[in-house]
Amino acid sequence: MEAVAKALLTVIQEVFITDLWLSLELMLVRPINNKTFRLDNILERVINTRVHVYVKLSKVSLIFELKITYK
Repeated sequence: MEAVAKALLTVIQEVFITDLWLSLELMLVRPINNKTFRLDNILERVINTRVHVYVKLSKVSLIFELKITYK
């Protein structure tokens, strides 16, 4: 996860995140007792540098429904 933190901090234009469930309190660099490298704080720093951040979250229930229909 430390590599993800470093990559996010060097972004120039856009960040795309897609996930089923996203925890913004995720610590990307450990062990650190402060909240500097939490995902939400890193994204805030990225946004403050005028980088666009796009997040797409999918509902787990919808995905299970699609899997059932394709069986």
